[in-house]
Amino acid sequence: MPQLFLSTDEFGGRGIVLGLTESPSPQERRSWISLVAGVLTFRFLGHPACLITLPGTRGRSFVADRGDLVAVRRGARLVGLVGGFWVGLVGGCSESLLHAVAAEEEFELGELWLTAIPQDELTRVDQLIRSKPLPGWRIPDTSEELMALTDDGRQLIWLNPSLGHSEVTNHIRQASDDTGWSLAVRTA
Repeated sequence: MPQLFLSTDEFGGRGIVLGLTESPSPQERRSWISLVAGVLTFRFLGHPACLITLPGTRGRSFVADRGDLVAVRRGARLVGLVGGFWVGLVGGCSESLLHAVAAEEEFELGELWLTAIPQDELTRVDQLIRSKPLPGWRIPDTSEELMALTDDGRQLIWLNPSLGHSEVTNHIRQASDDTGWSLAVRTA
């Protein structure tokens, strides 16, 4: 059984990392995805967000493929290509959207990012994209809040969190208790 770790002082104090100490079994992977979905929901439920991914990743794109579905059923609008990336804006994230993001292969491979940029701030999206963070996990030079998994799917990166470290730690500690996994918390 993998163990969880939470590091609250990553990237020069700009980020939090929640991760698995080893590769999960298929059943453990489902629990991990559920835990990640819970963290995304904790932060983004009911809040505006922006989904960013590369076009044509393995012949498709979560944002492009689901853009019309998201727009009709979840209050988002597909902006389309911005600086070579698919961008979808969400006025208020639903639980079903956040669970779909967490379960998406592009998210698991670090190729789909969820950011806290509201719908009326496309300039901020463009600035984030200019940092060319995708593909693969490279920390962008940004002050934007964003979440993404690393390309092995074992670490959730939360860059520039708007919530306090103690609030995040308490939530993740409770979520790890629910899975039965032990959690090691690393601080500065």
